[in-house]
Amino acid sequence: MKRRNAWIEAYAVVRRDRFRGHEHDPDQSSPPLICGGEFSYTVKEVVLTREIAEREVERLNRLSGDETRYFSQYTHLFLDGGSFGEPGQQDDDL
Repeated sequence: MKRRNAWIEAYAVVRRDRFRGHEHDPDQSSPPLICGGEFSYTVKEVVLTREIAEREVERLNRLSGDETRYFSQYTHLFLDGGSFGEPGQQDDDL
């Protein structure tokens, strides 16, 4: 399977947490953050349509506090387990 045909459109629902006090101190983040600094990003889930992603983002933002925001981001979902740079399982292995 060609890698360009191995994926489908998807939308990641992303959570952004703000950690006040770490704006100018990226190496002393607590809790530890991958990149350090003021914000931490987490992919909450991946959905298959923009409409579902938008509804979920709206719902989560209504429920979240001032230091947390949700947004969606277009992405690719490789159903065979690979990526653009790495082949996934062959069809007969699935």
